[in-house]
Formats: sequence, structure tokens, C-alpha cells
Amino acid sequence: RHARRCSQVQVAANRQAHKEEAGAFLQELVELKQTRDQEVDCLKREAEETRQTREEEVCAVRQKLDELRQARILEVDTLRHARRCSQVQVAANRQAHKEEAGAFLQELVELKQTRDQEVDCLKREAEETRQTREEEVCAVRQKLDELRQARILEVDTLRHARRCS
Repeated sequence: RHARRCSQVQVAANRQAHKEEAGAFLQELVELKQTRDQEVDCLKREAEETRQTREEEVCAVRQKLDELRQARILEVDTLRHARRCSQVQVAANRQAHKEEAGAFLQELVELKQTRDQEVDCLKREAEETRQTREEEVCAVRQKLDELRQARILEVDTLRHARRCS
């Protein structure tokens, strides 16, 4: 009888200790879940800020490209006008005007080449920006997937701990 009573007391003590351990473990899991939720929220905010920044950069690049297109149109119109003028000149001023027109046309050609280089550079920057944004979005998605997997594991562990307790 004494042994049976001692064993029942021991079982009750073990049960109480297990409940306390399970309760502490559950509390720790809840805190871990809250931390993960905060990390997920932070990552979502960072992803949104990154997306907005990239959209602003793309908008700025597009605006610059539009400005360069307008400048090119003006250059072409000026070039055509210069060509027409050079074809219609009077005989006495033809040579001098041709030299001036040639220098002007050369300057326009160089300006066009410079603009073309700027456009190419802006296109490369836009592509790099797009690729960087895609890489950042991919990294955020991967982190979110990892956090989802961790959350699933936490929930499964929490359920197991509740079943055990």
C-alpha cells in the first residue's frame, strides 16, 4: 500500500512537472511565433519599399528617355533644316556656308552620338534596376517561404506539445 501511494504521488509529481515544462515550452513557441510574425511584417514592408523605389527609378529613367527622344527629334529637325539651307545657298556664300554647315552637322552628329550613348546607358541602368528588383523580390519570397515553413513547424510542434500535455 505504501509503495502504491508513493508511486501515485510520484506520478502526480511527474505529471505536474511535465505540465509546467509543456507550459513553458508552449510560451516559448508563442514568443517565437510572434518574433517570426514581426520578421515577416518587416520583410513585407521592406519588399514594398523596394518595389516603390524601383518603380520611381523606372519612372525617372522613362522620363529621361522621353527627354532624350524629344532632344533627338529637335536635332533631326535642325539637321534637316541645315541640309535644306545648305542646298539653297547663293553662289557667293556657298563655300563659307558649307564649311559652317559641315561643322554644325559634325557637331550635331557628335551630339546625336552622345545622346545615343546616354540612352544606351539609361537602358542598361533600367535593365540592371529591373534585375536587381527581381533578385530582391526573389530573396524576399524565399525568406517568406522559409518563415512559412518555420511557422508550420512551430504550429506542428505546438500541437504536439498540447497533445502531450
